[in-house]
Amino acid sequence: MSRPHNDGEPDSEPPSTPPISIEVDGADDDLTDALCAGLSFAAARHDLKQVSIEIAIVDEPQMCEFHDRWMNDPSPTDVLTFDLRDDDDTTVGIEGQIIICEPVAREQAQARGHSWQDEVLLYALHGFLHLAGYDDHDDADFERMHAEEDAMLIALGKQPIFSASKGKTDSDRSNE
Repeated sequence: MSRPHNDGEPDSEPPSTPPISIEVDGADDDLTDALCAGLSFAAARHDLKQVSIEIAIVDEPQMCEFHDRWMNDPSPTDVLTFDLRDDDDTTVGIEGQIIICEPVAREQAQARGHSWQDEVLLYALHGFLHLAGYDDHDDADFERMHAEEDAMLIALGKQPIFSASKGKTDSDRSNE
């Protein structure tokens, strides 16, 4: 769809790639809306001009299959993140896929005392941060990444999850 210029003439060509494209598979409308709003906010917060992310919400057998295929670990995990860009330049934008395991989110949310939808949002933000260049493999980076997750959750009107649940669960270090 083209939109008019100030003079009323239509654009000759639409942009080749939309600035922000977030597709969600496996979620109801409310969760899809929350994930799209959360990742759009994250993109603006990190000054990313172009974002293309596909999110898949999967069951435990699917996650076990994916985790085994790409990480050689047949156990379930919370989230897998795949960077689909040709290079690592995050100054303009990101392109990736985030796979989230709903049963793990439900289990962790119950252990942490909040909704499973907020846990899924946390996983989506976690995956986004990996795509934006964050890492959580050493202690300092781990703390920095999870502090940013909590800051974004608070800005989105949610309760912090990571700082509120320190020491409650063993699966805070996910396999991306």
